[in-house]
Amino acid sequence: MTRACLRPAPGGPHLPSIFLERGEKRTIGRSPQADVVIDEPSLSRLHAAVIDTVGFGLDRSINPPGIRASVRQMLAALEAVKPGASALVRPVEDAAIAAIVGTWPGAFDPLRASRLGFAPHEKLVDLVRAFIEDDLLATRHERGLPD
Repeated sequence: MTRACLRPAPGGPHLPSIFLERGEKRTIGRSPQADVVIDEPSLSRLHAAVIDTVGFGLDRSINPPGIRASVRQMLAALEAVKPGASALVRPVEDAAIAAIVGTWPGAFDPLRASRLGFAPHEKLVDLVRAFIEDDLLATRHERGLPD
């Protein structure tokens, strides 16, 4: 049996120890769908996963399956969640950001991560909804914007 200890940030919530059988995986977060539900506002709905790393071998790095979306697709997801909101987005050229993004690969195949049991992210529109529900108010406060 493997034991995983979750360490909170200073002043954060008490987090439980999690025990796993070989090959077992557990998800952690606020969502009722998480295997370990922790009612803590600073945690995401599905915040983390604890997995048996035996299958990783010596190479502990992976490219997890994620999402790939164009600006058009991101705006469409925003529009689906909040009609009219995409009209507030203004295109602004930024050479520094373009230089960073230009170094990223166009696509990669996350075969190893898939074999280890990592699943792709939810749909883009679901991520937008989760951000609005979980983080928008705090982001507005952090930036000095009204509710």
